[in-house]
Amino acid sequence: MEYENDFSDFILVYDKPQQQQILKKEDWDQIIMQNSLNGFRYKDIHYSLLKGIKYSTRKDIWLVLADVKSLKDEYQVNFKDLTKITSKDAGQIKKDVLRTYVEYKECNAEEFQKYLYQILNAYAILDPELGYAQGMNFIVAALLIHLDPNINSSVSEDTYIIEDKFIENSFWILIKKHELQKYINFVYLIANLQIQKGAYNEKKED
Repeated sequence: MEYENDFSDFILVYDKPQQQQILKKEDWDQIIMQNSLNGFRYKDIHYSLLKGIKYSTRKDIWLVLADVKSLKDEYQVNFKDLTKITSKDAGQIKKDVLRTYVEYKECNAEEFQKYLYQILNAYAILDPELGYAQGMNFIVAALLIHLDPNINSSVSEDTYIIEDKFIENSFWILIKKHELQKYINFVYLIANLQIQKGAYNEKKED
């Protein structure tokens, strides 16, 4: 069965799982070291992600999939500069930071809360149309925890991925997530309009 839309790789994962190959540890290591998916089939990557990958590898793969370097080139903004500006949502962000995963000792640490605030505040400045929305604090907190280089890493410390920029990397992955979400929402909007148009035409014919 052939597909012509952009989601064909995702669909093929479910249609013909027997044709997919699960990537091995050395494959993931190669992807991380070259910071690129070049040389690998997307359908194999999708299938392997669905099957699950080792925790210590996961955070490095997130950075490759988010294509952090390209995001920086596209937006042309400096994360540290954004942290020096106070957004209109700063008050609400500060309140929610103190409510984030309070059951975990790590999330109650002053340094962790500072990083969480910086990322949320920076995003609110970068995307004033959306700004800060409640719930984003939990997403960023999870990113900070999983991207922390002090947790076991699958690659050496002299690579781009595991330098001491996990705070900034969390910020860029948040941007990537919202970019994808906007695209998905757009697709659903178009699909919904098509459905409504069809229903209107049927009603008109009646």
